[in-house]
Amino acid sequence: MTFTPGQIAALRKLRELWPDRPFVLVGASALGCFLDFRWRATNDIDISVSIELDELPAGLDRLPGWSADPRSEHRWLAPENVKVDILPAGPKLRCAGTLRWPRSGNEMSLLGQRLAFEQAREVQVASDLTIRVAPVPVVCVLKIVAYQDQPQARTRDLEDLAHIFDEYVPADDPRRYSDEVHEAGLDFDVVSAYLLGRDIGALLNSEERAAVASFIAKVRDESDPHGTQARMANGAPVSWRRDPEALLARLEVFELGLGSLASVGAPR
Repeated sequence: MTFTPGQIAALRKLRELWPDRPFVLVGASALGCFLDFRWRATNDIDISVSIELDELPAGLDRLPGWSADPRSEHRWLAPENVKVDILPAGPKLRCAGTLRWPRSGNEMSLLGQRLAFEQAREVQVASDLTIRVAPVPVVCVLKIVAYQDQPQARTRDLEDLAHIFDEYVPADDPRRYSDEVHEAGLDFDVVSAYLLGRDIGALLNSEERAAVASFIAKVRDESDPHGTQARMANGAPVSWRRDPEALLARLEVFELGLGSLASVGAPR
C-alpha cells in the first residue's frame, strides 16, 4: 500500500507519542500492506493500542492539529483529513473480551485482538518509519468479529472478505501447487480461499473458532435477517459478483482449510 503523506504523518505522530506502547495497524490499511487493495481507497487508519480504557485519551489530545470526533468516541481527526480510529485493547480489556464506550454505552467485542499483538509484522511505511501491522489472516478474524457485532453497519467488512477469498494467495504462489492442494482436488479459483482458511485455522483458540463458525453459518443461511450472503456476494470481485453459488463454493473450501489442522490442535 502507498500511504498518503497525511497518513504517514499521523503514524509518525503515534510512534512519537507511544514509543514504548505496543500499537498495531489493523483494518483496510493493514490489508493494503500485503494485498493489492487499490480498489479499496481509504484515508482512514485503524489502530489497536495496548492501553486500558481509563488511560484514554493517552496523549492524543496533545497532538498538534488533532481533535476528537464529537460523533464517534473512537475516532480522532488528524491533519490532512486523516481519520484515525483508536481501539484501546490493553491486557485487561483483552482478558475481559469486551469494551464498553463510556459516553455512548456501545459495546464492542475484543475477540481476536490478542492475535493483532501476537502476530503483528514490522512493515516499513516510509524510508524512516516502521510500524507493526496485523497480517491478513488476523485482519480477517477481526472483520468477522466486527461484522457480527454490528451487521447492518459493516457491509465493507463483507466486501473485503469476499475479495480476500480470491486475492490472499497470488496466482504464482507455490502454495497453490502444493501436494496438499493437489490431493484435495480443489479448483484453481478457490485455492486461495482454502489456504486462507488453513492459515486462519492455525491461529484460532476455541472461542475465536466458534465466532468464525457462527459467521460461516450466517453466510450460508439465506434466511439470515441481515442478508449476509447476498451482501457479501454483491461486494465480491467482478469475476463472480452477485453470484451466491460462487461465494458458497469459496466458503466451503475456506471451512475445509479451517479444519485441516484441527487434529494438530490450535493455540489456546
